[in-house]
Amino acid sequence: MELLGLSKFKLQLLALIAEARDIRGRERSAREELQLSIQRREQIEAEYTKKLQELQAEIASHEESQRRLEDKTKQFHAFLVTTSCLSLDHAFLAANLLRSYASHNDLLSARLLFDQCPHRTTLLWNSIIRAHARLRHFPLAYTLFNCMRRDHGAKPDCYTFACVLRACADNSDSSGAEMVHAIVLSSGLALDLIVSSSLVSTYSKLGLLNNARTVFDQLHTPDLVVWNSIIAGYGYGGFWQEGLQLFRRMRETNAKPDGYSMVALISCIWNPSMLHFAKGIHGLCLKGGYDCSSHVSSGLVSMYARCRLMDLACQIFSCIYQPDLVTWSALVSGFSLAGQYKEALTLFRKMTSSGKRPDAILIACALSACSSIAAIRPGKEIHCYSMRSSINLDAAVSCGLIDMYAKCGFPELGFQVFELMPEKGVIAYNAVISGLGSHGLVDQAFFLFKWMLDRRYQPDAATFSALLCACCHSGLLDKGLEIFNRMRDEFGIEAQMEHYVYMVKILAMVGRLKEAYDLIHTMPKPADSGVWGALLWGCNIHGHLEMGRIVAKKLFEMDPRKAAYRVMLSNIYAAEEKWEVVKTLRDQITVVDSDFLSKFTYTNMLHIFHFDFAGDETIKYVETEKDLLKKKEKELKETINSMLQSREAFLNHYEDSTYQLKQSIQKRDRKLVLLTEKIHTQIQLFDSMEKEVAAIKQVVNAVEVTSTVRLSCYHLQKTLLVKDEVIQRLTIEKQPCGSPPGAASSEIPAVDEVDKSNGPEASLIRHLGTKNSVTDAQG
Repeated sequence: MELLGLSKFKLQLLALIAEARDIRGRERSAREELQLSIQRREQIEAEYTKKLQELQAEIASHEESQRRLEDKTKQFHAFLVTTSCLSLDHAFLAANLLRSYASHNDLLSARLLFDQCPHRTTLLWNSIIRAHARLRHFPLAYTLFNCMRRDHGAKPDCYTFACVLRACADNSDSSGAEMVHAIVLSSGLALDLIVSSSLVSTYSKLGLLNNARTVFDQLHTPDLVVWNSIIAGYGYGGFWQEGLQLFRRMRETNAKPDGYSMVALISCIWNPSMLHFAKGIHGLCLKGGYDCSSHVSSGLVSMYARCRLMDLACQIFSCIYQPDLVTWSALVSGFSLAGQYKEALTLFRKMTSSGKRPDAILIACALSACSSIAAIRPGKEIHCYSMRSSINLDAAVSCGLIDMYAKCGFPELGFQVFELMPEKGVIAYNAVISGLGSHGLVDQAFFLFKWMLDRRYQPDAATFSALLCACCHSGLLDKGLEIFNRMRDEFGIEAQMEHYVYMVKILAMVGRLKEAYDLIHTMPKPADSGVWGALLWGCNIHGHLEMGRIVAKKLFEMDPRKAAYRVMLSNIYAAEEKWEVVKTLRDQITVVDSDFLSKFTYTNMLHIFHFDFAGDETIKYVETEKDLLKKKEKELKETINSMLQSREAFLNHYEDSTYQLKQSIQKRDRKLVLLTEKIHTQIQLFDSMEKEVAAIKQVVNAVEVTSTVRLSCYHLQKTLLVKDEVIQRLTIEKQPCGSPPGAASSEIPAVDEVDKSNGPEASLIRHLGTKNSVTDAQG
């Protein structure tokens, strides 16, 4: 039994050892995985640190080279001053030196050099005006242009007007462009090709296509640059037919198109309905060999993206050896326009991981994709990337972030971005006001509008559109009317169609349908379907049949295939219990817009219909109100029963899963308790074994000591017996034959004295010897 218990104990001990080894193995593997992950992270950090160091070194080298160029420029300037070259007529040297200062963004030195020149020629004036326009100091450029006109030593030439017109285009200053055009006409340079090309290009960029066409028609033989400018202007302005006609005219005049002509022609393609023109333009590019150019390939990618043919756009994109940021932006924005927002964000991540550094335009496109699907996490990632790249302070990126956070449900984060902007323009104010208003924060939106006015920012039409949208979301009629009147009376902004939509919707929301109808008739332009649709929505909400019939008639004339208008009108008739008209309108819906019905399920719980639109199935029509109520009651009961069943099933499943989880937890707890008891038992066994071993050692030590003492005593006894016999024999030998018996005894004291002199050992030996002799005598 002891052996059996010992074997069980050994088996349990082995099992515990195996379990401990298993736990140690798992711990070791976990530590190895953690170590590998740490190593991978360190490798990634090292790679990023290396790239950052290389970039910093490159930037440092670039800054060093820029600094050297600046030093050389200043040295050359000092040389000209010491040699008195500036005092002589060396305008060409001064102009080149001034351009060098402008290329280093050192306008102060450039202006000092310009002021030191005694003879300011036209070349020198053009250089200083171009320097200010290049750095977007447009007011100073205009001031210098006016000073040049008053200077009698120099007159503006064609290059001067081209520079000033380009500044007007970059500053979006249409009135300034018209004023410069008037000066051109008075100076007699209206027919100059450089000036005419600049005028056409400036008017096209500003959207003044009539002025651009007037200048173009005055030219007898326009060159290729003028043709490209006017075609691109019509294309970007949305007048694609005129752009295509001008391209045909250009080819008839034997003007050979180049790559920029193809880009201008590509700009005329804007929607999928123009796909056959897009393929024709692509074929023309292939035939002329223009597709090898990077800007033409980028234009083709953008064209197919606008036509929603992303497969062809990706195919052309893959053929580009090194796509630039314009091409990446075209493809990302194309995916966004096509509704493929996930692909757009994936492409953006692919671009950033490939080492490309996106610019502000591309980041704004990616943020637009995040806004469309309310994806807050990738939006925050892009925000962090823009902060690391120092692009977050750009106006386009900041406005995109504000719009993204507002559409994702975090207007407070958008307001934080707005507060960190160094220069808050009107567009930024419009974005944050729209975001606050769309979330019902009307007070904050109007406070920000007042703040905007206090800082002397001039609101535009988009600002008032955002404010009216906020009033529409909150149903504030008085505030909406105040803003609508202030827009026209105080700021001189004419109401556009979007403003009328919001005002009609606000009036219809509070039930003032007659005022909304009168407001539509006071519009300077005929109302579109959006305005009439807002009024029909109000008629549907308040059940106004007569006005709803009039409004629906106008909407059917504008957009006869729109099924939503017939649905709202049928709801108005259903509220009046005119079921025959409702059935007629519903039948018209199946004829007009079958796609709408095949993807839509409508249930009117309070009125007369229950539809199940699925392909070609017919509408189930209920004749009487009692049948309708019975059917709805039955459906409600079935719905309630199904909900109760689903609730019970969910509760049962939840209880089962909870019970199983509790059982598993209890089972694990029991295993842990048993394991703990086993460990305590083994520890106690080990303690008892140690005690037994100690006792055994004590016993063994005692036994060894006892045996040693006995053995010593035995040998000592033998020695004493031998000595005793020898002493007796000697005594007998010394005694004479005739001596009396007392003679021997008289000898014994002498021996005793000797024994005493020898100490206790001799006494002990004597005692033992005497005892043994007595024992022998008795025996």
